[in-house]
Amino acid sequence: MYCDEKKDKEKEDEISKHRTRICDELNLKCPGCSASFFDFDGCMALTCASCQVCFCGFCLLNCGADAHPHVQICSLNQSKSYFAPFSVFEQVQQVRRGEKIIQYLKQISNVEVRIEVLKACERDLKDLNIVIDQREVQAC
Repeated sequence: MYCDEKKDKEKEDEISKHRTRICDELNLKCPGCSASFFDFDGCMALTCASCQVCFCGFCLLNCGADAHPHVQICSLNQSKSYFAPFSVFEQVQQVRRGEKIIQYLKQISNVEVRIEVLKACERDLKDLNIVIDQREVQAC
């Protein structure tokens, strides 16, 4: 019985480790210094308050000293404008985060663990309105 308990504990630890990594990916971070950011004023050319790096509010690409040129050509910017309402910012980030999570889950070779990790993240994803179809994760 001890072996089964040990295996269960190892599986729980593995799922917890993956959930922690995914939750870390859900935080929006500056691509220059990894500081989390929350403020959004409508302009998608963002500047980090910590390190002053300029980056795209759509794809979070580090643009160095000025993000404005990239923002207009960013593939995630459908309007090609510098400005977007918060709802557009949220929607783009939901999709971007969902894609990153699926990419991460694809790296987990054990399908059963992959599904359990997704279940462990269910509340976190729901809080951010991120929907990931379990079938998509099973098919990885």
